[in-house]
Formats: sequence, C-alpha cells, structure tokens
Amino acid sequence: MNKKIFIGLNDNFHDPSICILDEKGELLFAEGIERFLQSKRGVGCPGDMDFYIENVILKFFPKDKYDVFVASSWSKKKHFLIIFFLFIGFFNYDSNSFVRKLLKRLGAHRNFHTVSLRAAAAFAQSGVGVFELFNRWDVDSIIERKYYNHHICHIVNTISGSNFSSGIGLVIDGGGEATAISIYKIKDKMPILVKDIKTTFSLGALYSICTDAIGFSAYKGEEWKVMGLAPYGENSELFEKFIKDIFRVKKDKYTTKTKILGRYVEELREFVLTNNISKEDAAYTAQRVFVEYLFKVVAYAQRLVPNQTNIFISGGAALNSSAIGELSEAELFENIIVANAPADDGNSVGAAYLAYKEVNGVFPKSYANRSPYIGSEITQEDIENYVEKSKLPFKKLKNPSKYAAELLSQNKIIGWIQGRAEFGPRSLGNRSILAHPGYADNKDKTNAAVKFRESFRPFAPSILDEYGEEYFEKYSSTPFMEKTLTFRKEVRDKISAVVHVNNTGRLQSVTKDANLKYYDLLTEFNKLSGIPLVVNTSYNVMGKPIAHSLNDVMAVFFNSSIDAVIINNYVIERDDL
Repeated sequence: MNKKIFIGLNDNFHDPSICILDEKGELLFAEGIERFLQSKRGVGCPGDMDFYIENVILKFFPKDKYDVFVASSWSKKKHFLIIFFLFIGFFNYDSNSFVRKLLKRLGAHRNFHTVSLRAAAAFAQSGVGVFELFNRWDVDSIIERKYYNHHICHIVNTISGSNFSSGIGLVIDGGGEATAISIYKIKDKMPILVKDIKTTFSLGALYSICTDAIGFSAYKGEEWKVMGLAPYGENSELFEKFIKDIFRVKKDKYTTKTKILGRYVEELREFVLTNNISKEDAAYTAQRVFVEYLFKVVAYAQRLVPNQTNIFISGGAALNSSAIGELSEAELFENIIVANAPADDGNSVGAAYLAYKEVNGVFPKSYANRSPYIGSEITQEDIENYVEKSKLPFKKLKNPSKYAAELLSQNKIIGWIQGRAEFGPRSLGNRSILAHPGYADNKDKTNAAVKFRESFRPFAPSILDEYGEEYFEKYSSTPFMEKTLTFRKEVRDKISAVVHVNNTGRLQSVTKDANLKYYDLLTEFNKLSGIPLVVNTSYNVMGKPIAHSLNDVMAVFFNSSIDAVIINNYVIERDDL
C-alpha cells in the first residue's frame, strides 16, 4: 500500500501558498510562494510552481510511489466556473471587447479585468506543479484532487492553531464562495455552519476600497498603512456618512448600495479630495467604521451562538490587529483565537487538514496548537559554505542569543535569522530585525535607513509573556502579533521606540516553549537593560517579502543600515567590513 501525502494549496490569485501533511497528519511544511519568488504577494502564481515544488517535496519524501491528495481552498464549482469563463474569453482585456464595454457601463473598477485574469490564471495553474512533479518521477503515484469551501478552509486553519475546542467561529474577508461573512459554532474542534451572509456586504471590501481611496493600494496589500496612519487622524463625519451610505447595517441586515463595489473607489477618492479630508482623517474614519461594524457582526454571532467564552476569527479582516485589540479590551470573550496566517495564505493549511479528515475520517493529532515555524530553513551547511566561499568576516558564536542581546544593549540594530521561517505575514523572532526599545530615535532610524518606509509606520514589541501584565493594560497572551494592546502609562517613556502615537503596540508574547532561542535572547536583554522586550520588525525592506534564502538575507544586510546580522550561530558586523 502506498504511503499518503496531503498537499493543501491556496490557489487564489494573491498570497498563494502550499502546505504538506504526511501520512500521520504531521504538518511538515507551509509557506507562501512570495518568499521563494521574492515578489510581494506572489500575484497570479500557483503555490506549487514547477521549479519550487520539487525541492520542497524532496526535503520530506524520497522518490517513490505515493497516494497524493491535492487539496484546493476553493470549491470545485468555483474552479470550474472560473476556468470556463477563461476558456470562452470572458476575461479578454481588449478595450473593444463586448464584456469590457458592458462592465464599464455597469461601473466595474478599471482593474477588474487585470485582477480577474490573474485569478483565472492562478486557478487554472494550481496543482499542475504537483502533477508534473510526480509524473516526471515516473513512479505511477496516484494523484487525487480535492476541493473545499473557501470559508471552511479559513476556519479550519484557525482551529488547528489552537488547543481550544469550542466557541464561535467567525470568518470575515473580502469574499468567499458567495459570501464575505460566515458564522460557525465550534464543537469538539469541528466547525458547524450557522449563518453565512449572502450579500456583497464585506468588511474586507470596505477596508480595501477605503485603502485605495486614501491613496494606498489594496492590490499591493497596503491596508497595513491605513492601520498605522489611523491614530494620527480624527473622525470625519462627512467621510463616515459616505462610507455608511455604501455599506449599510440595519439591525441584523447587512447590505450594500450596489453589487459592484469597485465603482466606489474613484467616488470615495474624489470625495476625500473635494472635501479636503486629510489622509490621516480618512484612515481614522475607515478604521473606526470597520471596528464599529466588526462589533455589530460579533454581537450578531453571539446571538446566534450564545453562551460562548471563545471566539475563533479568520479571514483577511483578522489581520486588522487594532480592531482585534479593541475586541480583546472589550472583554466580551475569555479567549480570542486568531491564527498566525489568518488570511488566504493560511487556507492551504485548512485545505490540507480537510483532505486528511475526508480520507481518514478524523483530524490528526497535529490539529491543535501547531507551531508557526513551519517554513523554509537556512541550514548550517548553507551558512558554513557561504562563510567559507565569501571570505567575509563572519564570526562563529557559542551563544547567539546572548551575543544578540549584548549588541542590542549597545543600541545596535540587528538581523536575527534562526531555524525555520514563520508561516504568515509577520516575523515572530526567526526572520526579524531587532532594536533597543528605549531609544526613541530607533523608530525613525529603522523606518528611514533600514526598512525605507513611511515614518508613521509602527513597530511591534516582542515581550516575555511573564512580563505582559506589567507592560500592558488588560494583557492577554498574543503569540502571533494578532492584536494591539495599550501600554501602561508608567512604562511608555522607558520603551518609547515601540509605543505608537495612540499608546498601543502590536505585541508578540514570547514563551520558552514556543521559541527557546528568541526567549533566551529576550531574557538576556532583560538582564542587561532591565527591559523584557525588544523592537521587532520583519527582515525585509518595504515592497519586498520577508527574506527567504541566504542570498536574500545578505542582500538586505548590504543594502540597508543594519549593524549586524546573526544567522544561526554566525554573525557578521558592519564595523568589521
């Protein structure tokens, strides 16, 4: 009997990813293709790209016969419909085509065809890399395709990252199969659909449209900028009224002014300009409306699934850490569970687990409290070969965590590259740039000379979990930077580089069990500085994904003002060059 491999794919046009489970259901690997490509969001590419997939598979499986289950994070109906439209030429981008002219008259956004064509191409290509690989091995493996509902993949991904087994499940994104909001009852770690809101009402779309209207790009994933800018502004009643005229909530009815929401990007942008609404005020207002509507949806979910102390939140909207922070501080639930990759990239994990359950009848043991450190690795052999051949002044370290803490205590900005990469959009202490939080100018220095990004962008504090109560009001453990919390007044001046303008921080709670090396670094830094947290931002520059290969890591080092980078147990310092 052949051994089994379960491969989950997020086959969306943005943030494609791959997840691999073995026969026992152990989660071996999950990664977004953007890391390998070093192209932000990997737009239009399959998660199993041909020249990527072989090295990934061979890391875990020798060439042999297998039963391979390839799981999609969208339904079969969705796949076939998109490919059918592609086949008949619906996505023809010729300006003279009938479809282009019709959609223009209906008011569709000008980017509709670009996005749609890339989406269709991603759907059509997804899974081809896996099929091609096993065919090329010529070992007669049996390959079976599975398809799953998009929102089911979202909520299963989130459940799999937690030890909690019951509660409310809430999926909020730009759009799923036919809905953008789904409410589940979670019982014994199984999601049971209670309500899906079949309308164009979408908190994800609301935020994306406002992102574009303010002058950023949702297509490039710049919703982060709106979140960062919002605390600098004030509410604009004019802009709020305009948004609420498009996205309407009355009691438990969620509707929109039209089904073609993209038409409002230009109208909103024109409204902002005509009424002299600042970017800061527009961002504040968009965030405020988003939070208000999120609370309404949560209240609706509580009425449908009463008497629950836990809520599992998934979908792209779960990346709005400011909103999740406000929900946490409202103390409506004992636990708010958000995955390390709650947006579409995480759906490859959900799809893989669903395939495993369909084939085996149960979810595997790994379907609980899984680690986020499941991406690619820079091996010891990689770094030692590089050190030898590059002739650069690397030093080998006996205790990398202690050495890193010493550099930080000297106010050096360092790169910290250890073990396997984090899966998801946030660096959690394995692909990070770190700095001392006690020097106020480290925020501007890191933004301008290291990350090359806007000055209003905040940084995350990584804090030893046992000190959380001492530094944050209404503290609750936050392992994946999933929420922002308010710093206590008495510590703000002590850690000014990491306190945002509204006195919050998108924190990461660090424990010994989750990441021992990073925990040791923070412990050593606390001994030297009396501060149990550091500034943590992803190891990349603006517009690029988090560094993937050793060459990517060194490129960031040489093209920025980072003082040192520690890779496994080797360090290179700028002063030694």
